[in-house]
Amino acid sequence: MTVPEKLLFVCVNERAPDAKESCGGHHGSGEFLRALKDGVKRRGLKPRVRVTHTGCLGVCHGGPHAYLAPEGRWFHAWGAEDVDSILDALEA
Repeated sequence: MTVPEKLLFVCVNERAPDAKESCGGHHGSGEFLRALKDGVKRRGLKPRVRVTHTGCLGVCHGGPHAYLAPEGRWFHAWGAEDVDSILDALEA
């Protein structure tokens, strides 16, 4: 198994419908997680880059949110139109 150089953690946490915002429940981050994984594969970035889901990253408002390690870069409030720019950042 090759150890990835970069890890993109995408919050897919879902809270109860009457609770405050959540990336998975209120912002639909699951579909973006799939698009990012597909994009990494399509661009040939695997196994150097790994995209994975995570629980709450602690910044629920204005999501969805993702965190790129080891760079320490955050991606906030992104949508389908941002997938390519996030993938560009993973290649850098």
